[in-house]
Amino acid sequence: MAHTREWKVGDKTMVFLPFPRANCREGLDSTLGRKEQTIFGEIEVEAGWNSYKTDVFGRILGVKFRDDDVFCADDASRVAKLQELKNERDMLYTRGHCSAGSDTLQSPDRNVKVNAEQILALFKGALSTDFKGIIKVYSCHSGSDWRILWWSFAQRLADVMYDDGYKKCKYYGYVAKLSTWSETKTLVGKTRKAAVGDTKQGDAYPFLGFASTRRIEIVPTNRFD
Repeated sequence: MAHTREWKVGDKTMVFLPFPRANCREGLDSTLGRKEQTIFGEIEVEAGWNSYKTDVFGRILGVKFRDDDVFCADDASRVAKLQELKNERDMLYTRGHCSAGSDTLQSPDRNVKVNAEQILALFKGALSTDFKGIIKVYSCHSGSDWRILWWSFAQRLADVMYDDGYKKCKYYGYVAKLSTWSETKTLVGKTRKAAVGDTKQGDAYPFLGFASTRRIEIVPTNRFD
């Protein structure tokens, strides 16, 4: 079931690419928007992903995150950025390439892989174990198990984090292919993240929809032990 919440100006949202910045060019461009220098100055040639909160009619309600809220594993600001996430309404997106049942995320250029334990190591000493907010693994099929043999990546991350003391935050993954860039829906003219269903995964909606409709909450395995 998709998670919904009322969004307010002041909510802190961060976007984390857990790879060296040198391997994140496409991920950074697709998050922040791609710009080119022309004789008329700098112009945006591709819209950024998810940086504005909009209503159902596509009207912008406010800025969700700014350029300096997007960071990579080797950025000097990584610890300070993670330390800013404190409240129940704060959110951390973790981005990378993924597939159903994968035990790793891949960097935007697909040259680097990280597992759940490596991401946890990047959080430790920076993201408080008292964090009560939301962690979303925004990656294709990050919430999809592979048959009955392997957990989803989001499940693996939730489990290692929970076992290490992150027991107060909520974890989410996605059960569809997701757009890397923002997508425009012509029906109401709004720009949103898109999801494409994959029928072999049993998706009831095999074509196109919003990413939020393919988002599921991940319950840590040991939560009820």
